[in-house]
Amino acid sequence: MSCDVTIASSSAIVTEGVFAKFPTLKVVLLESGVTWLPSFLWRLQKTWKGVRFEIPWVDRLPAEIIRDQVRLTVQPLDAPEEGNAVERIIDHFRSDDMLLWASDWPHWQFDGDAAIPPGIPESLLPKLMRENALATYQRLRQGAVA
Repeated sequence: MSCDVTIASSSAIVTEGVFAKFPTLKVVLLESGVTWLPSFLWRLQKTWKGVRFEIPWVDRLPAEIIRDQVRLTVQPLDAPEEGNAVERIIDHFRSDDMLLWASDWPHWQFDGDAAIPPGIPESLLPKLMRENALATYQRLRQGAVA
């Protein structure tokens, strides 16, 4: 899915009231990249402030709704590998709960042992590899081992 389609779809599910109607729904965006999210959150929120009376079912900040109900996978991670670029991008989300690990298997370009993208902070690995998935997919807890 291209970034434009991802942005349009994400905007639609917020502004058309999908999350208002289904407040516990989680949407996981696979292979969408992540670098588009900070500017999208900013723009969606800015636009919403001007039209919020036309969409009263969006009763809280759109960025909060996205942070609570949308998850993204880090495969492929479309961030620069230099320095702490990935960390800075995650800081712009204002949530490290949004990211899920994905292997990209069985695609031919599967990264295998290098499936954890460079630049992911070590402190984020437990959330990325386990905790965020358990929070997103509640039924996994039935079989999870601590």
